[in-house]
Amino acid sequence: MPPSPLGASPDPVPSDPASHLHEQAGGVEPAFVLEVEVRYSETDQMGVAHHSSYLVYLEEARTGLMRAHGTPYGEVERAGIGLPVRNIALKYRAPAFYEDRLQVRCWVSALRSASVTFSYEIHRNERDGSRAHLLSSTVELACVDLSTKRPRVMPEALHEAFAARLG
Repeated sequence: MPPSPLGASPDPVPSDPASHLHEQAGGVEPAFVLEVEVRYSETDQMGVAHHSSYLVYLEEARTGLMRAHGTPYGEVERAGIGLPVRNIALKYRAPAFYEDRLQVRCWVSALRSASVTFSYEIHRNERDGSRAHLLSSTVELACVDLSTKRPRVMPEALHEAFAARLG
């Protein structure tokens, strides 16, 4: 794991075999891919994933991306910085069902002095070899000082870490 831009390197986190940086020709794409299985508790009576379940998948992918690039969210908070959701947009395209294995692709799509926007796509591999596009989303996070709960300019090291992941 690379050294953290916020200070000392974090304790090693066990690698999650279901998540990885997306490999592409010529190197590593700035996207992070998390694989999740739709759990029974996340579905309705018909076995369809409830719309709110997708928010959990997005957050898991976002924090996974940050951790994979040496900026774990817990470390950001210990440095006195919060990144609350400021804006979220979801476009549902097709349902997910109980026991579906989903791929949640996450990347940094926009960066300002006091906010960062992540974009997402969720897909499912179909039995015929095709991929079903289930959801597209963007989530904008504001940068706040945790002691005052007021907006603030993002620390330079954190801004640079996100800038390196712009996709």
